[in-house]
Amino acid sequence: DEELDVVTQTAAGAQLAANYVNFSEDLSDVTQSATNVLNSLTVDSVTGSITQTTTAGQAALNAVEGVGSYGWKHGKGGYGSDDIYDVTQTALNAANLVSLGSVSDDLNIVQTFTTGQLAANYVGALDNVSKITQSATNVANSIGAIASGE
Repeated sequence: DEELDVVTQTAAGAQLAANYVNFSEDLSDVTQSATNVLNSLTVDSVTGSITQTTTAGQAALNAVEGVGSYGWKHGKGGYGSDDIYDVTQTALNAANLVSLGSVSDDLNIVQTFTTGQLAANYVGALDNVSKITQSATNVANSIGAIASGE
C-alpha cells in the first residue's frame, strides 16, 4: 500500500489537444479524441495534506470539415459536396483530480482552479451527414475514492 504525507501539485501555462481532418471526398469511420489532464493523484492514502493549484488553461478540440466545394461528384453523378458517415469525437479536459483508497481524519485537501477550460467538437459539411457521436467534458477540482479493482 502506498501512503504519502504531503502532496503539492502546481500546473501553469497552457495545454492544447487538437485534431483536424479536412476532406474532399466522402469520409467515414473517423474517431478523434483530444484529452488534457493536469494535477492528477491516485494513491492509497495521504496522511497530511494535498494541495493542487492550476493556472494553466486547457483546450481540447476536434474538427472534421469538408473543403466546401460544390462540384461534380465522381461516381455518384450529379452535383453536390461530400458525405460524412460514422464520426466519433471526444474532447476532455481535467484538472485537480484526487482518488484515494482511504482518508485520514486529519487530511486537508485544497484545490484551486483559476483559469478556463474549452472542450469542443465540430463537424462541417454541405451534404449528407449521419451517425455523428460527440462528447465534450470539462472537470475541475474532483475528489473521489479509488474504484475496487484498480
